[in-house]
Amino acid sequence: DLGIGDIGGVRQLIDWSADEGIGFVQFLPINATGSDSSPYNAISSVALDYLTLDLSPGVVPELDEKFYSTITGILRVDLLRHGSVNYPKVRRLKNTLLRRAFSQIESQPERMAKFVAFCEKEASWLDDFCLFKVLMEEHGHEDWTNWREELNTAAKARAWRDAQGDEIDDRILFHAYVQWLCFSQWGELRAYANGKGVKLMGDIPFGISWCSADVFFKTEQFDLEWCGGAPPETYFKDDYFVQHWGQNWGIPHYRWDVMEQGGYQWWRQRTQKLTEVFDIFRIDHVLGFYRIYSFPWRPTRNAEFCYLSDEAAKALTGGRLPHFID
Repeated sequence: DLGIGDIGGVRQLIDWSADEGIGFVQFLPINATGSDSSPYNAISSVALDYLTLDLSPGVVPELDEKFYSTITGILRVDLLRHGSVNYPKVRRLKNTLLRRAFSQIESQPERMAKFVAFCEKEASWLDDFCLFKVLMEEHGHEDWTNWREELNTAAKARAWRDAQGDEIDDRILFHAYVQWLCFSQWGELRAYANGKGVKLMGDIPFGISWCSADVFFKTEQFDLEWCGGAPPETYFKDDYFVQHWGQNWGIPHYRWDVMEQGGYQWWRQRTQKLTEVFDIFRIDHVLGFYRIYSFPWRPTRNAEFCYLSDEAAKALTGGRLPHFID
C-alpha cells in the first residue's frame, strides 16, 4: 500500500473472510474528509475519500509504471508503511499520482467515455463538490467561514467560477475524475466481495461537517445556530469541559422543516449513493433523529466557556445553554 489501507488491502481481507466463513466486513465512513482526516467529520455526504484508492499502475491504466515508481521512490513509500499513518505525506503522494493519471485520461478513449458519462449522471452533487475542492485549494483549508469575502458564499463562488472561463475547467474536472475512480473501484470491490459470498457494510454518520460542501452550498437546509454533541460525562476525569458541558462535535443541526418541504431529498441522496457501494449500513448516532444534545457555540470557542458558570456562559450566548433539543 501507499502508507494507508486501501481497496487492494480490502480485497485481501475479503479473501480471508471468505476462507474463514465470515459473512460481512464492516467499515467506518468512507466519505471525503478534510484536514483532520476524521471519517465522522466528512466534507461531503456523497463524495468518497481518495485515500482509499488503490493506485497501482495495473489498477489505474492511465497511470504509467515509470512515473509511479519514481514518485513512490522520491516520497519514500517504504518509510510511510511503518508507524502511524502520516496523513499529509500520504495525501501529497496520492494527489501527485492522481494528477498524473488525470493528465493521461484522454489517451484512454473507452475510459474517457465512462468518465464523461459519470460526470453527467452525478452532476447534481458532483459539480458543487468539485468546486468546493477547488475553493479549498484557493484557501488552503475547508473552513469556508474564514474564506476570502468574495468567495465565502455559494452565490459568490459560482460567480467566481463562471468568471474564470475555461481556465478553471481542468481544476474542477480533476476532482470529478477522482470521484469517478472512487465510485468505480468501490463498485468493483462490492461485486468482487459478493462473488466471494461476502457483504460490505457501511456507516452513515448522523451529522456532516460544518465545513462541508453540503453546508456551504445548501446552507438553507442547516440550522447554524446550534452544534450537535453529547451531554456531560462525569467519568471523563481528565477533561473538565466534557465533565461540565459535554462533547461538542461541531455538527450543525438540520432544518427539518425545510428538508421535509423538499421530500428529504438530501437524506435520500445520501443513503441512495451509499447503497451503490454497500449491501447494508448502519446510521451512527441514530438517536439524533429524535433528540440531540446541542451547544450554542462552535467547538473553536470551547476554551472560552470551559470554566464558566452557567450564568457567565449565558451572558456570552444571549441566555442559551447546552441542552437536548427534540
